[in-house]
Amino acid sequence: MRRVLSSVVVLAVMTAACGKSSSPTAPSNAGSGVPASPSPSGPASPSGATVMGRVQSASQGTTVAVAGTSASTAVDPSGAFQLSVSPGDVQLQVTSRGASAMVGIQAVQPAQTVEVVLSVAGTAATLESEVRHGAGEAELKGVVEALPPATSALTFKAAGKTIVTNASTVFVKGGISRTFADLGMGNRVEVKGTLSGDTLTATRVEIEERGVPAPTPTPNPGPNPGPNPGPNPPTPGAQAEVKGTVSGLTGTASSFTFTVNGTTVKGDSTTKFEGSGSNVSDSNHAAASFADLKNGVEVEVHGTRNTDNSIQASQIEVENENEDNEVEVRGTVSGLTGTASSFTFTVNGTTVKGNSSTRFESGDDDVADNRSTSASFADLKNGQEVKVEGTRNTDNSVQAAKIEIENEDNEANEVEMQGALGAVTGTCPAISSTVAGTKFTTSSSTRFDTSCSSLASGQRVEVKGTRNGDGSITATRVKRD
Repeated sequence: MRRVLSSVVVLAVMTAACGKSSSPTAPSNAGSGVPASPSPSGPASPSGATVMGRVQSASQGTTVAVAGTSASTAVDPSGAFQLSVSPGDVQLQVTSRGASAMVGIQAVQPAQTVEVVLSVAGTAATLESEVRHGAGEAELKGVVEALPPATSALTFKAAGKTIVTNASTVFVKGGISRTFADLGMGNRVEVKGTLSGDTLTATRVEIEERGVPAPTPTPNPGPNPGPNPGPNPPTPGAQAEVKGTVSGLTGTASSFTFTVNGTTVKGDSTTKFEGSGSNVSDSNHAAASFADLKNGVEVEVHGTRNTDNSIQASQIEVENENEDNEVEVRGTVSGLTGTASSFTFTVNGTTVKGNSSTRFESGDDDVADNRSTSASFADLKNGQEVKVEGTRNTDNSVQAAKIEIENEDNEANEVEMQGALGAVTGTCPAISSTVAGTKFTTSSSTRFDTSCSSLASGQRVEVKGTRNGDGSITATRVKRD
């Protein structure tokens, strides 16, 4: 698993004489029991920032430098390093065994600490994970490393941190509102929230597609030109990412150009847009398109580096200005008052408001046909279990865009389990097995997200269904994590 170095970094004391800067001395870790990171190079200003972390499988003599500056440091035996940097876009240059690789860290803020894990293959470097804190809301980018039951309920691990979620946490994937259950092992996530030690309490979790292909290493063009060749330009074809505000947009959907944080972005008809369109009014968002790309809009761009240092965009995620205000609550209806055109009730202490534009659904999205049936305000009653999706009002109430009334028949016995699959017996679709030590059975009405015949002992699966009197589960849905 990719882990972000989170141990206390012991800074070595650097000496100066006669106005001349000396080379960093070896770090001291006496009594700490933990390898200390090398001392940051270059002067640190009060408004400066820190980039620290680890280079995976670093060889002896590996150095990390800030391109275009004199800031440079050697990694310690564990691959750890630390550098003081100026706020803004930072390009790190990792040099090892005569080859150099570049990786960018976008929009570093004053007084911010950025913890990273880097991997290097020849002249290609990859930012495996990133955690930002110390200036405003904490942000994390990484891969889901553990889920329940290996972790507590509504808790998972990514980038070496424990991520705690709750009923107020917003989950989004592809611009569509999701839930904790949509997380899977290996998913890349971007998390925002509050960091305390190694625990991040999440206000928003954005789920990316499962897995990310590694960049193709670029062959070393030849012998090292010298001990101090200077910063190398970004490798053409290497994966690149930039996040910020669109400016200078020109062109059409088949060929367009704009700038983000000083980086030129180019796109064409093959560029994929993600996120939610700007002209939607509920949580059932339409997919974004080129029409939603405008100057002043916040975007996250993924693509490859061109020879002119621009980014050829393969994917552009358009951030809806209302996304950060989206919220989902689940629980029991109480204090229902009003009419279909204007009503109010409470769920888990949260006031929910609705009107004639609120959409109602009824059912369980885990049933075999994976559909919910329509409902109306007349079906909403005190004591019912509901899932509410909407936006946060200024008075902290939730303006409901959609209310899903949970199926009452099996709600009390519904169960969801994750773990290693035991021995499989029977003939598909009627099989029996165990998950996390609990027996379950399937039938022709069970929904298999993975082919039933492909299930095998030892695979990690998620099973949803109803609890029987003997403790076993009658499965309504089975899928592989």
